[in-house]
Amino acid sequence: MTLYKQRDTNFDHNDQQDNSLPSSPFSMFDSWFDLAIQSGQKEPHTMVVSTSINHQPSSRCVYLTEIFEEEFVFYTNYHSRKSEEIQANPYVSLLFNWSSCHRQVRIEGEAKRLSEEQSDQYFNQRAQSSRIASIISRQSQPLSSRDDLEELFNSYPVEDDHLKRPHYWGGYSIQPNFFNFLILREFRLHDSYNFRKTNSDWTLERVFP
Repeated sequence: MTLYKQRDTNFDHNDQQDNSLPSSPFSMFDSWFDLAIQSGQKEPHTMVVSTSINHQPSSRCVYLTEIFEEEFVFYTNYHSRKSEEIQANPYVSLLFNWSSCHRQVRIEGEAKRLSEEQSDQYFNQRAQSSRIASIISRQSQPLSSRDDLEELFNSYPVEDDHLKRPHYWGGYSIQPNFFNFLILREFRLHDSYNFRKTNSDWTLERVFP
C-alpha cells in the first residue's frame, strides 16, 4: 500500500482577512483568479466539471471561456458524456484548483445550452485547426487508432463552407447558486467561506474546513 503524504508547503499568498471579504462571490472569484495568474498558476481557466445521473458522478477538465452575466461558460461536443448527463440532470458542480496560491473554488449551479447565435459567434472566432478538430470529433465513440484521427484531421477541407459550426458542438452556461472559497493553511486549519443564493441575494458565512 502506498501512502501519499503531504509535502512541506510554503503557504504564501494567504493574507485574506474576514473584514475584507467582498459581498459578491463573483468579485471574490475575479480577485482570486487574478491572484492565481500573478502567482504563476498554469492554465488558471481550467476547471473540473462534474455531472451525475443514476447516482454515478463523472468529472473532467474543461476550459472556462468567459463569465457572462454572472454565468460560467464553456464549450463542448453535445454528444459527449457530459452533455448527455447535463441533458438528463442539469445540476452540475465546478472546481478550480489553484495550487500556486493554495486556493480552491467550488461552484454549484444549473447548466443550460447557449443559443445557436452565441455558439456560432464563438466557433467562428476559433483558430482553423481548432474548428476542424471539433468538426471531426465523435467524442466518446470508439476510435481504432491515432493514425485514423490524424488522417481525419489532415484530410478535412479547409474552405470556409466546410468550417461552419456543427450542430453537435456548442456552449453551456452555468448559473451558480453556491460557492465555496477555500484557502489552504498550515495544519489543515483552512479558511472556508460559503456563498449561498436566496432569491436574488447572496449570503456569506465562514464554515469549518
